Amino acid sequence: MRQGQSNFRTSVDAAYGGRCAITGVADRTALEAAHIAPYLGVGSNDPRNGLLLRRDAHALFDAFLLTITAAGDVLLSPSVVSPGYSAWLRASLPTAPQHIPDPTALLRHNTEFHRRLQP
Repeated sequence: MRQGQSNFRTSVDAAYGGRCAITGVADRTALEAAHIAPYLGVGSNDPRNGLLLRRDAHALFDAFLLTITAAGDVLLSPSVVSPGYSAWLRASLPTAPQHIPDPTALLRHNTEFHRRLQP
Protein backbone atom coordinates (compact mmCIF):
# COMPACT_ATOMS: atom_id res chain seq x y z
CA MET A 1 0.00 0.00 0.00
CA ARG A 2 1.23 3.50 -0.83
CA GLN A 3 2.08 5.80 2.05
CA GLY A 4 -0.98 7.84 3.00
CA GLN A 5 -3.29 5.85 0.71
CA SER A 6 -5.85 5.15 3.43
CA ASN A 7 -6.23 8.85 4.29
CA PHE A 8 -6.36 9.74 0.59
CA ARG A 9 -9.13 7.19 0.02
CA THR A 10 -11.10 8.48 3.00
CA SER A 11 -10.77 12.12 1.86
CA VAL A 12 -11.71 11.40 -1.75
CA ASP A 13 -14.61 9.17 -0.67
CA ALA A 14 -15.97 12.00 1.50
CA ALA A 15 -15.49 14.58 -1.27
CA TYR A 16 -17.61 12.49 -3.66
CA GLY A 17 -20.21 11.45 -1.10
CA GLY A 18 -19.20 7.81 -1.50
CA ARG A 19 -20.34 7.69 -5.15
CA CYS A 20 -18.43 7.12 -8.37
CA ALA A 21 -18.00 10.46 -10.13
CA ILE A 22 -19.10 8.93 -13.44
CA THR A 23 -21.58 6.14 -12.71
CA GLY A 24 -22.98 7.15 -9.34
CA VAL A 25 -22.32 3.65 -8.00
CA ALA A 26 -22.10 3.65 -4.19
CA ASP A 27 -20.82 0.10 -3.60
CA ARG A 28 -17.62 0.73 -1.64
CA THR A 29 -16.07 -2.53 -2.79
CA ALA A 30 -16.35 -1.37 -6.41
CA LEU A 31 -14.87 2.09 -5.82
CA GLU A 32 -11.29 3.32 -5.83
CA ALA A 33 -9.64 6.66 -5.18
CA ALA A 34 -7.83 7.50 -8.41
CA HIS A 35 -4.95 9.96 -8.60
CA ILE A 36 -5.35 12.49 -11.41
CA ALA A 37 -1.64 13.26 -11.52
CA PRO A 38 0.42 10.13 -10.86
CA TYR A 39 1.31 9.22 -7.30
CA LEU A 40 4.77 10.56 -6.51
CA GLY A 41 4.72 10.27 -2.74
CA VAL A 42 2.62 11.59 0.11
CA GLY A 43 2.31 15.04 -1.50
CA SER A 44 0.25 13.45 -4.28
CA ASN A 45 -2.49 12.57 -1.82
CA ASP A 46 -4.25 15.94 -1.84
CA PRO A 47 -8.00 15.27 -2.30
CA ARG A 48 -7.94 17.77 -5.20
CA ASN A 49 -5.70 15.26 -6.99
CA GLY A 50 -8.33 12.56 -6.62
CA LEU A 51 -11.41 11.17 -8.29
CA LEU A 52 -13.66 8.49 -6.83
CA LEU A 53 -14.18 6.00 -9.64
CA ARG A 54 -15.57 2.54 -10.16
CA ARG A 55 -12.70 0.08 -10.67
CA ASP A 56 -13.17 -0.24 -14.43
CA ALA A 57 -13.39 3.53 -14.89
CA HIS A 58 -10.22 3.90 -12.80
CA ALA A 59 -8.40 1.41 -15.04
CA LEU A 60 -9.54 3.26 -18.18
CA PHE A 61 -8.52 6.60 -16.64
CA ASP A 62 -5.05 5.34 -15.71
CA ALA A 63 -4.60 3.91 -19.23
CA PHE A 64 -5.61 7.28 -20.78
CA LEU A 65 -8.58 5.62 -22.48
CA LEU A 66 -10.90 7.92 -20.54
CA THR A 67 -10.45 11.46 -19.29
CA ILE A 68 -12.57 13.99 -17.45
CA THR A 69 -12.45 17.69 -18.22
CA ALA A 70 -12.57 20.39 -15.56
CA ALA A 71 -16.15 21.05 -16.71
CA GLY A 72 -17.04 17.41 -15.96
CA ASP A 73 -17.25 16.09 -19.51
CA VAL A 74 -16.23 12.45 -19.85
CA LEU A 75 -14.25 11.64 -22.98
CA LEU A 76 -13.68 8.06 -24.10
CA SER A 77 -11.16 6.75 -26.56
CA PRO A 78 -12.77 5.29 -29.70
CA SER A 79 -11.00 2.04 -28.80
CA VAL A 80 -13.39 1.64 -25.85
CA VAL A 81 -16.23 -0.10 -27.66
CA SER A 82 -18.25 -1.79 -24.93
CA PRO A 83 -21.76 -0.33 -25.25
CA GLY A 84 -22.18 0.41 -21.53
CA TYR A 85 -19.36 2.93 -21.58
CA SER A 86 -20.90 5.11 -24.29
CA ALA A 87 -23.46 6.34 -21.73
CA TRP A 88 -20.68 7.93 -19.68
CA LEU A 89 -21.01 11.56 -20.71
CA ARG A 90 -20.74 13.61 -17.52
CA ALA A 91 -18.99 13.33 -14.20
CA SER A 92 -20.36 14.73 -10.96
CA LEU A 93 -17.44 16.63 -9.49
CA PRO A 94 -17.34 18.16 -6.02
CA THR A 95 -18.06 21.87 -5.76
CA ALA A 96 -16.52 22.56 -2.35
CA PRO A 97 -13.32 24.58 -2.99
CA GLN A 98 -11.15 22.18 -0.98
CA HIS A 99 -12.37 19.24 -3.10
CA ILE A 100 -12.68 20.63 -6.65
CA PRO A 101 -10.33 18.53 -8.82
CA ASP A 102 -7.16 20.39 -9.70
CA PRO A 103 -7.84 21.87 -13.16
CA THR A 104 -4.15 21.84 -14.07
CA ALA A 105 -3.87 18.12 -13.29
CA LEU A 106 -7.04 17.42 -15.29
CA LEU A 107 -5.71 19.46 -18.21
CA ARG A 108 -2.47 17.47 -18.20
CA HIS A 109 -4.47 14.23 -18.19
CA ASN A 110 -6.71 15.55 -21.01
CA THR A 111 -3.64 16.53 -23.05
CA GLU A 112 -2.07 13.09 -22.70
CA PHE A 113 -5.42 11.45 -23.54
CA HIS A 114 -5.61 13.46 -26.78
CA ARG A 115 -1.94 12.86 -27.59
CA ARG A 116 -2.51 9.11 -27.42
CA LEU A 117 -5.43 9.38 -29.83
CA GLN A 118 -3.09 10.67 -32.54
CA PRO A 119 -1.96 8.07 -35.10
